[in-house]
Amino acid sequence: MAQSKDDKLPKLGGSLDFLRLLWAVDHQLQSVSKTMARQQGVTGQQRLVLRVVGKQPGVSASDVAQVLHLHPSTMTGIVQRLMLGGFVERAKSKDDARKVALQLTDKGKKTNDAKGPTIEAPVKRALGRFTDAQLDTVRAVLTALAEEFATKEGTEEVGAKKSPPVKQLAAAKKVGAPAPSKKRLGKK
Repeated sequence: MAQSKDDKLPKLGGSLDFLRLLWAVDHQLQSVSKTMARQQGVTGQQRLVLRVVGKQPGVSASDVAQVLHLHPSTMTGIVQRLMLGGFVERAKSKDDARKVALQLTDKGKKTNDAKGPTIEAPVKRALGRFTDAQLDTVRAVLTALAEEFATKEGTEEVGAKKSPPVKQLAAAKKVGAPAPSKKRLGKK
């Protein structure tokens, strides 16, 4: 296997080396996304929404948000931009008149089928280099990272002392009381 650029960089150790790789992936995702926006009129994130709607016509925006791990307000903005661009349209759900379903327009279908530079093409090529067992391990690591970042404690240093919750600090400041100690908060 050929030597990568990262092999020539100084070793930072454990989590720092891993984070450096994650930042490299993030940077490339952003770069490809900008190229797609210029060439196809949609960003990488918008492309993924089109792909999900294309695979599941009539899906709700909230279901797409859940599939792509997006906050509902982020999804609202993406859908609005896709609608303004003429890529998707909203329609009443066939199953429940209270719900709104997303559909691709003809322009959205054409973009969904595009073969040019897409956000998923490099991922597909890279995944093709590994066995199913190796990919299962990668999925497990990425899932564990996502879960760790999703927890309240996700960004705290292992073994670090925890500070009082922000709400309690703000409440104490408002009434002129001293900041609550861990003992008063019921923590050891």
